[in-house]
Amino acid sequence: MPRTPISAELVKAVTKVLKMAPDDIPSAAKGADLVKRTLHNLAAIVGNIGELRTLYGSGHGQECKSERFCNRDMLGSSPEQHPHLSRFLWDTSEHKGH
Repeated sequence: MPRTPISAELVKAVTKVLKMAPDDIPSAAKGADLVKRTLHNLAAIVGNIGELRTLYGSGHGQECKSERFCNRDMLGSSPEQHPHLSRFLWDTSEHKGH
Protein backbone atom coordinates (compact mmCIF):
# COMPACT_ATOMS: atom_id res chain seq x y z
CA MET A 1 0.00 0.00 0.00
CA PRO A 2 1.42 3.43 -0.87
CA ARG A 3 2.39 5.72 1.97
CA THR A 4 -0.24 8.31 1.07
CA PRO A 5 -1.05 10.64 3.96
CA ILE A 6 -4.48 10.26 5.49
CA SER A 7 -6.09 13.64 6.03
CA ALA A 8 -9.09 14.64 8.10
CA GLU A 9 -10.76 15.64 4.82
CA LEU A 10 -10.24 12.13 3.43
CA VAL A 11 -11.71 10.54 6.56
CA LYS A 12 -14.71 12.89 6.37
CA ALA A 13 -15.23 12.11 2.66
CA VAL A 14 -15.05 8.35 3.22
CA THR A 15 -17.41 8.42 6.19
CA LYS A 16 -19.83 10.54 4.13
CA VAL A 17 -19.83 7.98 1.28
CA LEU A 18 -20.42 5.22 3.82
CA LYS A 19 -23.21 7.26 5.42
CA MET A 20 -21.26 7.16 8.66
CA ALA A 21 -20.63 10.88 8.98
CA PRO A 22 -21.91 12.42 12.22
CA ASP A 23 -24.72 14.15 10.30
CA ASP A 24 -25.90 10.78 8.93
CA ILE A 25 -26.67 9.39 12.38
CA PRO A 26 -30.33 9.86 13.33
CA SER A 27 -30.73 11.75 16.60
CA ALA A 28 -33.21 9.12 17.78
CA ALA A 29 -30.66 6.29 17.37
CA LYS A 30 -29.46 4.60 20.53
CA GLY A 31 -26.28 6.35 21.70
CA ALA A 32 -26.53 8.88 18.86
CA ASP A 33 -24.57 11.60 20.69
CA LEU A 34 -21.77 9.20 21.56
CA VAL A 35 -21.62 7.79 18.02
CA LYS A 36 -21.58 11.29 16.51
CA ARG A 37 -18.80 12.46 18.84
CA THR A 38 -16.74 9.34 18.13
CA LEU A 39 -17.06 9.71 14.36
CA HIS A 40 -16.19 13.40 14.57
CA ASN A 41 -13.19 12.63 16.77
CA LEU A 42 -11.81 10.06 14.30
CA ALA A 43 -11.35 12.79 11.70
CA ALA A 44 -10.11 15.25 14.33
CA ILE A 45 -7.39 12.85 15.52
CA VAL A 46 -6.13 12.35 11.97
CA GLY A 47 -6.14 16.11 11.38
CA ASN A 48 -4.35 16.80 14.66
CA ILE A 49 -1.63 14.26 13.85
CA GLY A 50 -1.14 16.00 10.50
CA GLU A 51 -0.76 19.35 12.23
CA LEU A 52 1.80 17.90 14.66
CA ARG A 53 3.77 16.47 11.74
CA THR A 54 3.75 19.90 10.10
CA LEU A 55 4.95 21.63 13.28
CA TYR A 56 7.53 19.09 14.44
CA GLY A 57 8.21 16.64 11.63
CA SER A 58 11.13 16.37 9.27
CA GLY A 59 9.12 16.20 6.03
CA HIS A 60 9.97 18.15 2.89
CA GLY A 61 13.69 18.20 3.75
CA GLN A 62 13.24 20.07 7.01
CA GLU A 63 15.34 19.30 10.03
CA CYS A 64 13.39 17.61 12.80
CA LYS A 65 12.26 20.19 15.34
CA SER A 66 11.71 17.87 18.29
CA GLU A 67 13.39 14.64 19.36
CA ARG A 68 10.01 13.38 20.51
CA PHE A 69 8.60 13.56 16.98
CA CYS A 70 11.68 12.80 14.85
CA ASN A 71 10.56 9.29 14.04
CA ARG A 72 8.25 9.71 11.01
CA ASP A 73 6.35 6.55 11.96
CA MET A 74 5.62 7.91 15.43
CA LEU A 75 3.15 10.44 14.06
CA GLY A 76 1.68 8.01 11.54
CA SER A 77 1.02 9.40 8.11
CA SER A 78 -0.17 6.39 6.14
CA PRO A 79 -3.05 3.90 6.25
CA GLU A 80 -0.94 1.09 7.70
CA GLN A 81 -0.11 3.39 10.61
CA HIS A 82 -3.79 3.85 11.40
CA PRO A 83 -4.80 0.18 11.34
CA HIS A 84 -7.88 0.48 13.53
CA LEU A 85 -9.32 3.42 11.60
CA SER A 86 -8.48 1.79 8.27
CA ARG A 87 -10.04 -1.52 9.36
CA PHE A 88 -13.17 0.18 10.71
CA LEU A 89 -13.71 2.06 7.44
CA TRP A 90 -12.95 -1.05 5.33
CA ASP A 91 -15.30 -3.28 7.33
CA THR A 92 -18.05 -0.66 7.19
CA SER A 93 -17.60 -0.41 3.43
CA GLU A 94 -17.87 -4.19 3.00
CA HIS A 95 -20.89 -4.40 5.30
CA LYS A 96 -22.66 -1.74 3.26
CA GLY A 97 -21.75 -3.45 -0.03
CA HIS A 98 -19.39 -0.77 -1.37
